Amino acid sequence: MRKYYLHRRNGIYYAEIISSSGVKLSARSTGARNRDEAVMTVCNWLSNGIPAGNGKTFKPVEQAATLFSILKAIKQAELGKDDAMSIVAALRKRELIDFSVSKAGAGREMFITFLLRFWDLEKSPYLKDKIAHGHKITANYCRDAVNKIKYHWQPKFTNAAINDVNRSDLREFSNHLKDKGLASNTIKNIMVIGKTALKWAHMEGIIPSDPSCTLMNFTGDQVHRDILTEKETEKLFKITWR
Repeated sequence: MRKYYLHRRNGIYYAEIISSSGVKLSARSTGARNRDEAVMTVCNWLSNGIPAGNGKTFKPVEQAATLFSILKAIKQAELGKDDAMSIVAALRKRELIDFSVSKAGAGREMFITFLLRFWDLEKSPYLKDKIAHGHKITANYCRDAVNKIKYHWQPKFTNAAINDVNRSDLREFSNHLKDKGLASNTIKNIMVIGKTALKWAHMEGIIPSDPSCTLMNFTGDQVHRDILTEKETEKLFKITWR
């Protein structure tokens, strides 16, 4: 089986390289006007790899053929929105891309708007589902979550859509909370508000992956509560109260 074909286009030789599995790659310019020079260039590609991207990196022929087959399949296959979401999720999992897309444009909703509705007892499908399954969700907890969103989350994510939020943003935000001097347990309580919402958004197909799933939690000593000693009680009652 032949390893390549050469043909001229506007005086320049182009090569179509064939992999060992029989995949014919797209024609690539050798940059040569002389056939012998073109052959030397192709032989170099077969030995050392085909130039990729800016030409400073090289892909082995078989690897280039695999990529070519994948792209060809994507272009020719009848893909649905769920299929596209799966492809993007796979790329994000390998950290090859750092953005997300969503079906029906749901991921373009502003993140803070989404969070505020997510923790609204009257509007949140998540909370209604939890309550329907016997989980106890109090109005006080939801009010506290909304206050944390407005005080902590909103200043940092005011212009971000749901599909704009990535792992780096969340890591930077959690470090920002630490820099403000907040206790580790307080930071965990703030972060869980957004992390729970993002996890649910991923499960519902609003975003292709959960950017918070691999985010590290803060750990630290929590304040220890205990009963007052006799001396502490005595000092307490000696205080002059207004």
